[in-house]
Amino acid sequence: MTEVYIIGPSSTGKTTLCRALAATLGLEESTVISEVARDVMRGSGYTREDVGMLEMQAAIMGAQLLRERQARAAASQSRRILLSDRSAIDPIAYAVLSSASKEEAEGRVQYLSNSSQFQSALLAYRQSVVVLLAPVPEWLMDDGVRNIENQVSAAGKVMLLANIDGS
Repeated sequence: MTEVYIIGPSSTGKTTLCRALAATLGLEESTVISEVARDVMRGSGYTREDVGMLEMQAAIMGAQLLRERQARAAASQSRRILLSDRSAIDPIAYAVLSSASKEEAEGRVQYLSNSSQFQSALLAYRQSVVVLLAPVPEWLMDDGVRNIENQVSAAGKVMLLANIDGS
């Protein structure tokens, strides 16, 4: 089984690429993960103004990890591909980017990354294909949910998360 994670800031074409890949490869819906953050935000009443809330990012991470476990089980049974629009690292990136200080950012990383479920996901990510998409200014679209401000500078800041597991 192969796991593929398409990651990057909002409006970089992750969902569009995932849909095209899923259709081209004939992937079963149960092995494709899409729109988890958006579903959590809409289902829980969060807005883009809440992006800095640690509780929102924790809820998104929990939902993403659950979907990854479900898709991994489905993909393992069929020896197919797990394809994911984002990963459980994304909520950590947003928590860091919305922190007021380095100390706050470090505390948020610790809070979100210490769970055994997240640590298990990291092991899977190390053996996965990860595609990082960069922002394309012409693609930025305000849909009322995503935060599209400062997309280009945010992409560079997210690279600080490269050593999230301490290795």
